[in-house]
Amino acid sequence: MTTPPVLHRSARAISPSEFLEALRATCPPRFPANRARIHRPIALAVSGGVDSMALAYLCSKIRPTDCWFKVADHPVSSPYAIIIDHGLREGSDVEASNVSRLLMEKLKIKSSVIKLRWDPFLPYKGANPNELPNIETLARYLRYRAIGNMCRTQHISSLFTAHHQDDQYETVLMRVLSGHGYRGLQGMRPSTDIPECYDLHGVYRSGLVDDQRRRHPFYVLRPTGKERKKMRKEMKDMIDPEVFAQELEEGLRADMAGIDAYLDEQDPVVKDVERVPPLTPMEFENGGVMVYRPLLGFSKDRLIATCLENDIPWFEDHTNADPTLTMRNAVRHMYKNYTLPVALQKPSILSLAKRCRDRVIREEAEAARTLRNAHIHLFEPNTGTLVITFPKFSFPSVPRRSASSPAARQRRVAHYRLIAGLMLRKLLSMVTPERELSQVAQLDHLINMIFPDLVEEGIRPPDPKPYVICGVHFVPLEGRGPIRWQLTRAPYVSHAPRPQIEFKKRPLRQRVGKHPSEWGWSVWTQAQLFDGRYWVRIRHRFPCPVRVAPFEMEHQKPFREALGEEQKKELASKLKKHAPGKIRYTLPAIYAAIDVTELINGGGWWPEWDNVQAQLKYKAQMEARKLEVERSSVQMQQQNQYEKREPTSSNPAADGAQAPVDKIIVTESAIPEAGQRFGLLSEPAAKVSKTAIPITNQTGQLTPATSPSQPIDSPTPTNSKQISTAEPKETSSTSTASPTAITPYNEPTPLVPIDPFAKPVLHIVPTRPRRLSDWEQELLATSTPKLLALPTLSIAIPGVEKWLEWEVMYKKVDDDLLRLSEEGERDDWKTRRAVRREMINRYRNRARIMKRRPKETAMMKKEKETKKDELDGGLVPKFWGMTLYG
Repeated sequence: MTTPPVLHRSARAISPSEFLEALRATCPPRFPANRARIHRPIALAVSGGVDSMALAYLCSKIRPTDCWFKVADHPVSSPYAIIIDHGLREGSDVEASNVSRLLMEKLKIKSSVIKLRWDPFLPYKGANPNELPNIETLARYLRYRAIGNMCRTQHISSLFTAHHQDDQYETVLMRVLSGHGYRGLQGMRPSTDIPECYDLHGVYRSGLVDDQRRRHPFYVLRPTGKERKKMRKEMKDMIDPEVFAQELEEGLRADMAGIDAYLDEQDPVVKDVERVPPLTPMEFENGGVMVYRPLLGFSKDRLIATCLENDIPWFEDHTNADPTLTMRNAVRHMYKNYTLPVALQKPSILSLAKRCRDRVIREEAEAARTLRNAHIHLFEPNTGTLVITFPKFSFPSVPRRSASSPAARQRRVAHYRLIAGLMLRKLLSMVTPERELSQVAQLDHLINMIFPDLVEEGIRPPDPKPYVICGVHFVPLEGRGPIRWQLTRAPYVSHAPRPQIEFKKRPLRQRVGKHPSEWGWSVWTQAQLFDGRYWVRIRHRFPCPVRVAPFEMEHQKPFREALGEEQKKELASKLKKHAPGKIRYTLPAIYAAIDVTELINGGGWWPEWDNVQAQLKYKAQMEARKLEVERSSVQMQQQNQYEKREPTSSNPAADGAQAPVDKIIVTESAIPEAGQRFGLLSEPAAKVSKTAIPITNQTGQLTPATSPSQPIDSPTPTNSKQISTAEPKETSSTSTASPTAITPYNEPTPLVPIDPFAKPVLHIVPTRPRRLSDWEQELLATSTPKLLALPTLSIAIPGVEKWLEWEVMYKKVDDDLLRLSEEGERDDWKTRRAVRREMINRYRNRARIMKRRPKETAMMKKEKETKKDELDGGLVPKFWGMTLYG
């Protein structure tokens, strides 16, 4: 008798080995050629719920289970949790800190808590973010950008989220209810680029170029020493030394010495051709943060069982149970509390999503195979230009009953049109500045122009004409053979704002008091995305902002006039070949906010040096006042020997008591000392007259003081204020002695009493000269921009290299498309070389024939002249007469 098997209806926990298998299927290598074995951390988006806590537990078991387990390209060192505090409900900050503490105590996982800032998106200060109409979309935007910035700071390239099978079911069910097609019903992808971070360098599809420049890069793509040694040995074994030496000698003798020299001498066309300098090769960006969802194959019940079995606590968010809050909550409430039709239940919806996903994968693969039959003649990232000859779609030539029917042909045409649309989307991604590509249904007119064989019955195919879609300009290039299409960035619309990025100027505090030749360089800025195509970073020494904007027509003539003769020819040839027509006005250009020609040529910057000195003296005066007030307060605390009392007579000296100290004396030595203390004066300050600075006496009244004299070389201030307190002081016999110089700080200064009954004197506050920052702001507001360089063409005005440096990288392009473009350019090069060899052989044959032809003698020349005279005299040759008269 056998024991019947026991069926456990409850969900079982996820084991670490099962989770590793899911990771292998979810996280394939991004760079198969990577040879690095550096352990890197992985980021976890943790909210504190049961799904994210189960993910944190399973990730903490990766290294104990397999210490060399790879996620994408690197072994895992340790998980790093990122906790987002949305601040949308009371107590969210306390809950986030509790989650962080729990992760460290229970799982030994380090974490960071990031609080979202809603202020820039609120209609007014103090508004409630929950009242925003697009709160979900905005929260997702802020959340992903905060996570992306943290991943860039921690050098993390893999982000795990806890989306599970139930989330996938809810997503697909919502899309079914919204009427999406099969491409939208495939649900969430297991791996994708991080969203909402399109303009963050090092986060979205970028960062590989910087990584390769590191001393110890994370991605080692170069062959190791062992691999290079092995390849050299294999190549030596494949080559016969004698044959190689003979071929090398013959090739050098024939190609290098003979062909080029002979062609340049014999062919006048090639001889007169102007050779265009090549463009500087541009690097392509890659990398960034990838989002992985390893729990899409597990239900939420199994995640709960995992936390319960391993004693992992979690936090419940009561807002997830409110069906009126979001669409997802309503769908969750519907399928949990009501019985849905079989077609809308979880197994059916997940099966539908899998079928849609498989269909999309098959179509993308077929589009990639069809694109391999295309011929990419040129892809120039410096100008964003692509030249391609599209393949032709062939229909089956074998007559079949099913294939010859109109319905079958219509289905095949519809399928081919879909493949053509997917192929066009791939090509659009290479040139377009847009973030989102056009859908296949929006490319119908373009498909009809490029593929006239796929036009539906009853519709006349349109003639090939220029066409703009998704920010890309399609231009047909007619010539011999099939039509070539040129894809470029569409010209900017006149009424639309131009794309622009701005880099800050050098701070004034780092330039004041220095000649422009002494200004230091700024650090390299963070790369910014220009026009959705170029990543640009610069460093400069200019006292004004530097902008990157499109090349404008109005700046073309001044820019050309500022160049030398050789640079003018280079600019004209490059624009003619690589950026003809309106393409040149889509190129990025670097502008200075003001005209800096004088600076570049070695001139000065400050409007008048006296104004700078006056401003420095003014700062020294103000700091001297602060210094003397500090000294007087310390002295009054140390020598607190005077008590508050009122005089009994008009002469306080007659009562045997000194008057209260109502002022301190500032002498000539105080201002240079203050200037040197605060770093304001680089040279000895000009002498100023003795100054009496008023302070408040013990009765709370302001005691007048003598007036400081204004610096002689200071310009007339625009905002000067003079305060008159009383009439000029008269001479009195009871006046005190003349001011004495202030002694050093550690020595007490003798206190000098004054006559409290003396008449107040005129007091003038030190006036502020015109500020240099205000002058620079006015200059920026009234000046016109100055074009400095065209970075993608490597052309700049002379001398700008001492003031400005730049780096430009092109956005990420699919590796298969880059490989296809390289193969197409290589084939074109072989074709051009074959044509050139054919032309060389033709010249050689002509020279050989001319060499064998005998020289003309005197008799031959005489016979030729006789025949010519007979023809000119009207005599008819004998065979012509026989033809005319029978």
